[in-house]
Amino acid sequence: MLGKILEKLLLERLNFHHRTNNLQTANQYGFTVNKSYEEAIVDFKDEIQIARSTKQHALVISLDIKGAFDHLEYNSIKNSPNNINFHSNTKETLIDLLSNRQVALNISQRPATLPQHRGCPQGSCTGPAFWNLVANEVLAQSWPEGVHLQAFADDFIFLIKAPTKAKVKSLANEALNQFKSWTAKHNLEISADKSYYIYFKKK
Repeated sequence: MLGKILEKLLLERLNFHHRTNNLQTANQYGFTVNKSYEEAIVDFKDEIQIARSTKQHALVISLDIKGAFDHLEYNSIKNSPNNINFHSNTKETLIDLLSNRQVALNISQRPATLPQHRGCPQGSCTGPAFWNLVANEVLAQSWPEGVHLQAFADDFIFLIKAPTKAKVKSLANEALNQFKSWTAKHNLEISADKSYYIYFKKK
């Protein structure tokens, strides 16, 4: 019970810090105040329309993170405040909350505990906020001109536009390599089964 109260208090501090310091990237539409799935679609359609109206080739790449919340590592969450200048007491509370966690199991009719280093239930009060802390890192990166990246929770989508098909391919490879560097850093994996691409020829 006390743990749940602590999580809710921490969540309030995280949200307040993000709002007052304008730290949440505009391109994250999931688990974000005043953002919605509908707004994500409208904004992305606007990006496609810009590509079409400027007579550019466009490539849409949708990437799903496999078991994102189950595989979110506590070290990734604990290290993220280093990049956004949390107050020391909030940072210490976050680190304490995610340290020395254990999971209880029944093995051979006996209870046992094992150390837990990852996993944030999507239905928990802090899980979505923790995910956004880590996802914000890749969304806030500098991307090559012609590359747009946005996300709804753990679903990421690129729009890559350029005057030629060859340039689109080059930008796509560059963007994917940059994105994969982020997933590798946090031991996350792209789900090939749930990822796809759509190519639009220029008019």
